[in-house]
Amino acid sequence: QGDAVGWRVRSVVPPGNPCVLLVGYQRPVLLNLAMFGITGTLCVEHVVSIIQPTRPEALCRTQSSALFGGFAFPATLRGMSIMAQALTLDTAALQWHVSTACTTAF
Repeated sequence: QGDAVGWRVRSVVPPGNPCVLLVGYQRPVLLNLAMFGITGTLCVEHVVSIIQPTRPEALCRTQSSALFGGFAFPATLRGMSIMAQALTLDTAALQWHVSTACTTAF
């Protein structure tokens, strides 16, 4: 009680670029994004998408980050797991960067 869940996404895109966090469940079949011209695999069957701009990463000047949360989740999720995965867009290069997926167990 009182805890909240949050995620930090680090990326090589310059600060100010958009970051999309997908939150949901593991996809029954992983989706290779190469058919869309994106290097990476989509692991999340997203239920919620949250978008915000990246900010400069204080510890590493070649990275930016986006913070999502903390979000309160209902107690009914106890014993369940959800996944999160991020996509950041380098608007200058018109290139998407796909993060690894993260599993959060309640």
